[in-house]
Amino acid sequence: MKVLLILFALVGLCPGGEAIQLFKSEIKVSLDGSMNVTETIRVEASGDQIKKGIYRDFPQAYKLKWGFKQVRPFEVLAVRRNGKAEEFKIMRMRYGTRVRIGSADYDLPRGVVQEYEIQYRTNHQLITDDGGSDELYWNVTGNEWGFPIWEIEAKVELPEGIVVERAFAWTGSPGEQGQDSQSEIDGNQAFSKSTKMMSAGEGMTMIVRWPTGSLAPVAYEQRGLFQDNVLLILGMVAVGAGLIVYLVMWFMVGVDPPKGVVVPRWEPPVGFTPGGMRYLRNMAFDDKCFTAGILGLAAEGLLKIQGKEDAYSLKRLGRDSPKEPVAAVLMNKLFRSVSKVDLDGSDYEKVSLAQELYAQALAKRVDESYFLANFKSWLPGLGLGLLGILFMLLASFQGGPTLLSFLFLLVVVFMTMSTMSSLLQSVHSRGWKGLKACFPRAGVALGFWFLSAFLFFFNAGAWAGIAYLIVYFSAFLFRHLIKQPTHKGRQVLDEIEGFREYLRVAEEDRLNLENPPEKTPELFDRFLPFAMALDVEQEWSEKFVEVLKAAARGSREGEVSSD
Repeated sequence: MKVLLILFALVGLCPGGEAIQLFKSEIKVSLDGSMNVTETIRVEASGDQIKKGIYRDFPQAYKLKWGFKQVRPFEVLAVRRNGKAEEFKIMRMRYGTRVRIGSADYDLPRGVVQEYEIQYRTNHQLITDDGGSDELYWNVTGNEWGFPIWEIEAKVELPEGIVVERAFAWTGSPGEQGQDSQSEIDGNQAFSKSTKMMSAGEGMTMIVRWPTGSLAPVAYEQRGLFQDNVLLILGMVAVGAGLIVYLVMWFMVGVDPPKGVVVPRWEPPVGFTPGGMRYLRNMAFDDKCFTAGILGLAAEGLLKIQGKEDAYSLKRLGRDSPKEPVAAVLMNKLFRSVSKVDLDGSDYEKVSLAQELYAQALAKRVDESYFLANFKSWLPGLGLGLLGILFMLLASFQGGPTLLSFLFLLVVVFMTMSTMSSLLQSVHSRGWKGLKACFPRAGVALGFWFLSAFLFFFNAGAWAGIAYLIVYFSAFLFRHLIKQPTHKGRQVLDEIEGFREYLRVAEEDRLNLENPPEKTPELFDRFLPFAMALDVEQEWSEKFVEVLKAAARGSREGEVSSD
């Protein structure tokens, strides 16, 4: 066992005249395996590091296999300074308990030796070694000292009638097995004493062995795994329950109606703008919905896109309004009291407001009639997952940082939700091409997410890190899956897929279309917004390469003839 004693100081550890003159520990082992410990710590306080008192850290949580832990009980019975009761506070630490001895309102007199006595009870510290002996492995002093320890004494007393078989001690820094000590046995008692002064960072560990089975049967009972890992196990159950709830809710409300027969068609569904088609197909709004809506207005001849590179602007042409009400919302909000909108950032607020209102108009047009978001059905699974992570954070002994870590998780989930949803939609729509196109922006979100996952692994342990992965990915996956098109929406989606086939396939003959429209520059301009909305703009452009080249040649020849 490792016991740490850290000085309660207001300055960092630095050389000085202070030292621990004596560290004395008396350990009484009871038949039930519990231990009563009395420690006497005599220190010289010169006001350098020892100003108000001392800290006594008692590790309680010890790691087991698979990330579980064993918690060893610890109870303070009394604290004295120079024979009188001393003020102390119990503080919960990540892996145990800290006893803070002294008053913040009182400074110890300089150059005066102070003798502290700490009495406490602990249990489940004994082990049975491979040789068939019971063993107490006790780190008497700990190794976290910033100054020397002049003398160390330790005494272990077993119940009457139990004879100590062997006793010895190791000295030095952590991991060392120095021999600077003397040990002796006297019936049921064992004594160890240091033979030289310990430097800063050095201490003494005592090992005592006696015949196995000498104590009462209760001393050999192991604490149950559940007892020491209640919050961790509850966290696992909550995360697992969240996944089950996701699946049940998806089965109840998220399974899409069966697809109909997709018939290639060379006209978009009636009443749907490019932005509306994309919104319905992905069942979510993204930046490309907004872009497709603007291109749709340009294709109708209502606005003109001017500029190049990062200095684009939109100029209204005439006073006509779009035929579709949703497109009219976008047009009116963009050009309210103005005829030109810059996209270089100077009109950011105007563009952002237009985008927000356009998204609301699309939602009003499409939601419920054509698909169900089922947001309320998604929340229970997310709530259980987040509750599970909170339990695991509390189980990690983090104390104050627990709430901050949990809030950080919420921020990460909701800040990256839109980006990750766009990534899923792009992959669903275009496969690996969609992943490649969306990765630059999604890469930032993923990088931020991987950083936060690493912090969870590092600060809260492997189980909390794994739970973070599960909760994060399942939240995005089921947020996408739980959305469900209505039967009316399924029919329109089948029509959209048929139109997408026409835009995507190079040769109309392969689609068995009757009387397909002639390929003209006007047709290209008309359907380009729809092609972009359906992620087939490249395929649509490739179909018109020769047509556009011929149109360009004809334009140049016309200019020459007019000369």
